[in-house]
Formats: sequence, C-alpha cells, structure tokens
Amino acid sequence: DELPGLVTAFESGVIEDGMMGEYTLLHADGRELWFEWRVSLDRERSDRLLVVWRDITDRRERHRLELENACLAVARQKDEEAMDFFSHQLKTRFVTCLALVDGVRESVKHVAPSALRAPRC
Repeated sequence: DELPGLVTAFESGVIEDGMMGEYTLLHADGRELWFEWRVSLDRERSDRLLVVWRDITDRRERHRLELENACLAVARQKDEEAMDFFSHQLKTRFVTCLALVDGVRESVKHVAPSALRAPRC
C-alpha cells in the first residue's frame, strides 16, 4: 500500500537516495511488527527505486526493555535515597528521645520516692 506513495515522494524529491525510516505493520495474530526501510536509487536504471525492509521488532523490544529497566533503576535509587533520609530522621529523633529519657532518669534519682507518687483525686 505504501509503495506507490513512496515512489511519488521519491520522484518529487521528498525522499532522497539513502533515506531511512521505521514503519509498523500489524501481524495477522495481532502483534505489532516494526520494520526499518531504506530507499536507494537503482544505479543501473534511474527509473527504478530500491526499497529494503528489515524486521527490527526484536531490536525495538530490547530498546523498550532497556528504557524500562533504566527507569526502574532510577526509581529504585530514589526509593533508597528516601529510605536513607527517613532512616536518618527516625534515628535522630530516637536518639533525642533516649537522651531525654536518660535526663529524666538522672533527675528522678535525686527525688525522694514519696514525691514520685501520683496525686490522689
């Protein structure tokens, strides 16, 4: 279906010798297939156009997986940084609480036990 349009585009100068592109086709089983095409002028006959199609579906899938893995790696790194930050914040507050508890313990050591009883209502 695309070949007549390709020839017209080549004749009008829109597509030049050596030009490349990618195109998708739908397989009968519903899968999307990717093809790379390259156009060149037939050196023996100037009225002929050579078009080479190459299946690049696997290459596109590998590229998609590489991008997905890179995005996951970035997300994992951000998660680790957030966990490190929160861990530090919790540890800082915990150490502060322990210091306060130790301070209260020290103050209580010097108070008479009768003063520590809860008041009666």
